[in-house]
Amino acid sequence: MNDNQKILEIKDLTLRIGGKCIVKNVSFKLTAGRVMALVGESGSGKTLTAQSILKLFPPRIYAEGSITFKGKNLFELDKEEIRKIRGCDISIVPQEPATSMNPVTRVGEQIAEGIRQHQERSKPDIKQRVLELLRMVKLDEGTFSSYPHELSGGARQRVLLAMALVLDPEVLILDEATTALDVSIQKDIIELIMNIQKERNLAILFITHDFSIVNLIAHNVCVMRKGVIVENGTKESVLHNPQNEYTRRLIACVPKLGDTRRRLPNNIS
Repeated sequence: MNDNQKILEIKDLTLRIGGKCIVKNVSFKLTAGRVMALVGESGSGKTLTAQSILKLFPPRIYAEGSITFKGKNLFELDKEEIRKIRGCDISIVPQEPATSMNPVTRVGEQIAEGIRQHQERSKPDIKQRVLELLRMVKLDEGTFSSYPHELSGGARQRVLLAMALVLDPEVLILDEATTALDVSIQKDIIELIMNIQKERNLAILFITHDFSIVNLIAHNVCVMRKGVIVENGTKESVLHNPQNEYTRRLIACVPKLGDTRRRLPNNIS
């Protein structure tokens, strides 16, 4: 990883609830134009780590360490300063499209909301920008007037991606962006993300439990278990020469052709 291109760095991130440590001494860097996959089973601390970047964790959580974005420690910013960074500089695509969208508001209005919150633009200009984004994520212009329930799961995922990109962020966080989708739709979404990432030179944090997706999209990989990073390296080194037993077991869960086993058990001890 070229440190000169470093755009965001998490250093010694520790999260506690009461006296319980749920994320401990997590450190990694995001680089412009590259994808970092954060991999681990449910409950390993992946989502909390990602939420920490934008200070979205619940108020009962106490955070230590630093998260630096372009020279600024995000933990030192007040609410207004961090609000300006959310969406504008760093965007997150949450895990569940069905619960992340307003069911009674048309798609176009929901995408446009991010522009209205941060920029002063005319209604025609905003609509033009939203239609441009819909085309970028391979949705037709009719989607502008649709309600979320009228769209397929894959289309809703594309809408969330458009919402995250509306203000041209430099860092994109994708939390299990393909988990609930059919395999063929997963492939389409991955290809779309990769194309957008290359066009915009984005730094991406891609959260997943699935090493088969890691192989498709990642440049670098962090493996997380019980709130701790147990392995960190290039995709090639982690996939082909894993040093940690937990990593080896996760990789072994990726199904081979003709293998009917589940992709990943709910809990790997």
